[in-house]
Amino acid sequence: AMLAKARVAELDDDADTARDLMEAALKPGGAYDRSDVLTQLARLERAEHPDKAAAYYEEAIVLLHAGGWRQWEIVAHLEAARLLASSGKLDAARAHIAAATSGAATANFTDSEWRARFIAGLIAEKQGSDEDAVKAYGEAIGALEAIRRGLAQAEQRQSLADSETVTELYQRMVAALSRLGRQDEAWRTVERG
Repeated sequence: AMLAKARVAELDDDADTARDLMEAALKPGGAYDRSDVLTQLARLERAEHPDKAAAYYEEAIVLLHAGGWRQWEIVAHLEAARLLASSGKLDAARAHIAAATSGAATANFTDSEWRARFIAGLIAEKQGSDEDAVKAYGEAIGALEAIRRGLAQAEQRQSLADSETVTELYQRMVAALSRLGRQDEAWRTVERG
């Protein structure tokens, strides 16, 4: 119940209450899985305290790995990579992408492939390389479209298309193509997305 209350406080833009509840849930002897609480805390702190968020992700990843929670570990690696990339900590972001990609191959977690390529595109943009960003975003879109083709029901495909991250992927691809003067490709990407 405490984590649910923390999530409600977070949704009500009451980060202080959410933070207090989650920190209380981290105390020894608590009834909550520490990796879950740390991941939720990391998500809360991403905007205001990215260094704290990164530390929470690191600790959660260690616990998820030790517990054999491979898919959640991969998700945490990808979230940490995105946070670090947006904070300009590109080498650390790359390390998390590599760990996520390696783990995804052994766990057969196909969703992580397109997300890892998306974050690689974010890193390339941070480095000022629109060519590399377009390449990474193109690979992400290709992997994403392969997943979509494999989904049986139209509503599953639509659910994936409605994702905020998917929308951002297409927007960033269009922007990078436009900066490179490749307007025709940018328009085709708009039509695909």
